[in-house]
Amino acid sequence: MNVLRTLAVACAATALLLTPAAAQQLDGYGLQVGVNRATMSGGFLDLVNDVGGSVNARWGFTLGGFASMGIATNTVFRPELAYTQRGVRIPAENGVRQRDLDLGYIDLAALVRRSFPMESVSPWAGAGVVLSLNTSSSAQVDDTEVDVSDEIKGTDFGLALEAGAGNGTWDVGLRYLLGLSNVSESSDSDEEAKNRGLSLTVSYNLKR
Repeated sequence: MNVLRTLAVACAATALLLTPAAAQQLDGYGLQVGVNRATMSGGFLDLVNDVGGSVNARWGFTLGGFASMGIATNTVFRPELAYTQRGVRIPAENGVRQRDLDLGYIDLAALVRRSFPMESVSPWAGAGVVLSLNTSSSAQVDDTEVDVSDEIKGTDFGLALEAGAGNGTWDVGLRYLLGLSNVSESSDSDEEAKNRGLSLTVSYNLKR
């Protein structure tokens, strides 16, 4: 429980930095956990496809906390702090060498959600921005571990679009992350890579 409260407090602190909406009353806070299907786009991935290779998703998890602050009728501001796994899988085929890239990020999200209250379950939709801080970068080429820590940027920035439904205590949602930054340190357009992700998340409100 102390861990959950720490995450929630950190989310509230993030809100103070990100938006004036933090001045609103804290309506709730809680824990969020989910499964993340991550992949990438960009010049390097296009090059892999052009030579007959394929780009597959890396499956991982996301875990964090959130706070909820009312800003209008049925509308809340929701800051989040979470750890999320991202990356990509390129299998060995058609002369393309196997490449597995594993990335870990701390995500600081500032989201706005609009709910549509019903009798028992209320659908909702939301959008916002996500600032991601890279915490780990590792890769494997064929069977060899490769140090790529100097090849991946320390920050990423993206947009999040989401939708789901909840009952006030629990909610389930789908979120799509559109990374806007090239996370490769290389200036070569053939090595450009941008994060993409689709997450299925479950949230539990500790305070309502």
